[in-house]
Amino acid sequence: ALGTRLLFSLAEFVSASKADLELKFHSRLLSGLSLAFAQTLFRLWFLPYDAWICFSAAVTSLWRMAVSGRNLLEWETSAQSERKKQTLFSYYRNMWLTPLAGIILLLFSYSALSKLAGLFWIVAPVTALSLAFPLEGDKGPGRETRQYLTKCAEDIWGYFEKFCSAEDNFLPPDNFQEQPPVGIAHRTSPTNIGLMLCSCLCASELCIDKNGNAMSLIENAVSTLEKLPRWNGHFLNWYDTRTLRPLEPKYVSTVDSGNIYASLLALKNGLCKLNHRALASRVDALIAPMSFAPLYDAEKKLFYIGFDLEKNAPSPGHYDLMASEARLTSFIAVAKGDAPRKHWRQLSRAMLKKGGYQGMASWTGTMFEYLMPELFLPLARDSLLYESSKYCLFVQRSRLAPTGVWGISESAFFSLDSALNYRYKANGCASLALKRGQDNELVISPYSTFLALGLDMKSAVRNLRKLESIGARGRFGFFEAVDYTSSRCRSEQGEIIRSYMAHHLGMSMISITNCLSGGYMQKLFMLSPEMRAYDSLLHERLPQSSSVLELRESISEQKGGKAAKWL
Repeated sequence: ALGTRLLFSLAEFVSASKADLELKFHSRLLSGLSLAFAQTLFRLWFLPYDAWICFSAAVTSLWRMAVSGRNLLEWETSAQSERKKQTLFSYYRNMWLTPLAGIILLLFSYSALSKLAGLFWIVAPVTALSLAFPLEGDKGPGRETRQYLTKCAEDIWGYFEKFCSAEDNFLPPDNFQEQPPVGIAHRTSPTNIGLMLCSCLCASELCIDKNGNAMSLIENAVSTLEKLPRWNGHFLNWYDTRTLRPLEPKYVSTVDSGNIYASLLALKNGLCKLNHRALASRVDALIAPMSFAPLYDAEKKLFYIGFDLEKNAPSPGHYDLMASEARLTSFIAVAKGDAPRKHWRQLSRAMLKKGGYQGMASWTGTMFEYLMPELFLPLARDSLLYESSKYCLFVQRSRLAPTGVWGISESAFFSLDSALNYRYKANGCASLALKRGQDNELVISPYSTFLALGLDMKSAVRNLRKLESIGARGRFGFFEAVDYTSSRCRSEQGEIIRSYMAHHLGMSMISITNCLSGGYMQKLFMLSPEMRAYDSLLHERLPQSSSVLELRESISEQKGGKAAKWL
């Protein structure tokens, strides 16, 4: 069987296109002949162990089904396996048959090839243990980096401490604009609220809650949430923070609902760990009635953008891309049973390519679309989602501003409305986006860099320091953005958007805590059994070959349309 696979791989190699042969990966992934040879080598290397595992599993299953009738559902998760102490002794104990077979071959065989195989089998547990070692890039932050990021988190925490006051019913105002001096925007969204609550947990985890305000803020905010008008358990898209009235038009956003559900679920689990069980029960009562079924289009197997309460009808659009901030909502809904598992397969995995690398396409090419869900969802190494996230980072870092900084997402930009508020839009990179024209403007948002901490911490911290050196950091952390779009700027140094947005600060705070505390918020979210049960969805393998979507400029694009061609 192993020889047959090698022959098939050789045939595939000979017939492969030049593009397939030149394809590069950020993941630890082999392809073609190298993959076939590696798989053959390791299967031979661990052959006695694999044979014993298959034999013992078959015997155990037959015994339990045909004779004992007990322990039929007994199984061990990967997480449980990882928690076991991994030592050389434990590997030799578990793989005992492999070195034993090696010793037998070494002592009783006559051919040099058999003796060589015996030596390989004797050291097989050593090889297995070495494969489990973390890579260089997996090491945690050093002392200097930890101090720098902790100070960034302290500044962000200052925003929530100052503005989540009784005047705003302990909810986070959407933004504070420092210049022009518009001040506080007394409105908030479910995403703002959820990320603020998680930021309270983060402040406690990082020991930056010097005034001891985190738990009281959570309790007061939960009391406010219990008063807010809702629809089918869902919080509405915008509320006035002073009157608590929903803002017109009344609307339920699918993404916002997923964001606050994830935040409240992680909050509940975090409160339980901190022994605040009464408060955790109140949080659980908030999320219990939230069903995503009314937001799901069973015919198209996709989620609507939202639900318009004024029209009493769902929005006509759908979320249909895997590389989207809506991925978090999709995961939650499938895990809860509010949407079937086939919905996850319905999400598009169309690929785009640049510089020999490729990743899934998003709509606007923002880091937010690729990385925001990973605030709560663990990013499985070498998976399709991991490779697409690394592709996103690769493309984003290749598009530098004149000052050498990177990181593009939806954000405010250097243009004011009639009330002197900064305007807001989704900025992105064309090599990531289905939407055309995304390279026509250049707006760098610091929170995009914070989102990248889990992918390349060293590069992200260097970028943050560069942003700080050009004046992009203020009293509540980093400002909203730096606009380098030539038609709006007075120089190549760009224009700093001197504003702070609650949800961007919240995402930054969670990213910092995940980085410094080993995926803190992800672990809290995955503590829930229903979420943990669907962890396999996040481990989708990267396809060896796939169709690539090439978007070319055409006459229709020049007039505002877009053209696409499948390769």
